[in-house]
Amino acid sequence: MARCKVRVPILILSALFLFLIGQAEVAAQEKITWWHWNSSQYMQQLTPLIQEFEERWSCQVVALEMPWVEIRNRLERAALTQDLDSLPDVISISSQWFSQVAPLGILLDLTDYWKGEGEPYRDVFPGAFELWQDIDGALLAYPFDLDIQALLYNQELFEAAGVALPTEDWMWDDLLEAAVKLTVPAPGSSQPSQYGFTNWYFNWATLVWANGGSLVGTNGALLLSQPQTKGALEFYRQFWSGPVKVVADEEAALAANLRYPPQLWQRGQVAMMPAGSWAPKMWTWNSKEEEYLFDFGVAHFPASPIGRRAVEASGQGVAIIAGSKNVSLSLRFLEFLLEEDVQRLIASVFNQFPVRYSVAFSPAFLESSDGVNKQIFAEAAQYARPMPRTRNWHELWPIVQRHVSRYLRGQVEYEPMLENLAREVQVLEQKR
Repeated sequence: MARCKVRVPILILSALFLFLIGQAEVAAQEKITWWHWNSSQYMQQLTPLIQEFEERWSCQVVALEMPWVEIRNRLERAALTQDLDSLPDVISISSQWFSQVAPLGILLDLTDYWKGEGEPYRDVFPGAFELWQDIDGALLAYPFDLDIQALLYNQELFEAAGVALPTEDWMWDDLLEAAVKLTVPAPGSSQPSQYGFTNWYFNWATLVWANGGSLVGTNGALLLSQPQTKGALEFYRQFWSGPVKVVADEEAALAANLRYPPQLWQRGQVAMMPAGSWAPKMWTWNSKEEEYLFDFGVAHFPASPIGRRAVEASGQGVAIIAGSKNVSLSLRFLEFLLEEDVQRLIASVFNQFPVRYSVAFSPAFLESSDGVNKQIFAEAAQYARPMPRTRNWHELWPIVQRHVSRYLRGQVEYEPMLENLAREVQVLEQKR
């Protein structure tokens, strides 16, 4: 019995010693925090892969979801107050406001860390890394997913009107002709009861690129006076200020007591909608019946008169905050998000466009949604390009859009529009 009295304390001390060692290991674990806007439903699927990453590197990843506008606002506040400690290690970035936060100096320059030649970098679509470079070519984020557009069309509306479905050899004129035929005026109303086209996700800059033009020169000067640019906008103006307005825009949505033009597509009142691969499930899927609301198809956006196509490359990137205390682990996490398993999940579950070429052309993406021809999106990614990188682009582009919108709606002619635009740009330059 005396022996037992001696052994019990020894066992207790041994267990306590092992417990303290374990606690020390937990305390010594590296930890990073990631702010993102991916839904909880998607993150439930990604969490097992993140747990594998944590086991691989004996670390902890704290993923916090918040609206992407809130992420942008917090970045701007932190830059203003120089309070980088209030920010996480890793942060999701939207291409819609990347040019706004890139000059703030709060995103780590990843150029020297970017291997570029090995896996998985050489498998990434051309332009995916370019999307996250600033005006000096510094890489400030890694790509996570892409948003690549194609032309969605309501097959039932086409067939009911006896209009031929979009084909590979469609040109701009074919698009306009179909849009006009598929627009149905409503007696006594300025808004049609059915629209041929909606511009909600469409960027007219892609018409300029497809027509051989550019928005800005190498010196950052606007090039809207180019004949290629003018020709593209003259074509697009016919959608707005022709005999019949064929575009379902914000005004059309408001007239129907709706918030967004895609809701008109959802109702079966829009024939064609340029949008990304995520759009069918968002705007066409009937979750109650587990089926699509109507028959639809996907086609390449029609080619310009010179035979070219162009779409905008946009999407989500992942950056490291310059004040991160754990850059090494954060870099590993960025590389992890490019791994094949993660990109396959993005394609098949997130219903987003993966940044890896091999995944985009695999069943994980091509067969992830019933009946949707995602091959078109994968092919379109090869002629996608990001918006220009110039000083204060986030201030300049809204000004350009406002003046071009007035031209498209027939409120001003082209040359006076250029003159008005030049004056406002000059005022902007003087404020710098």
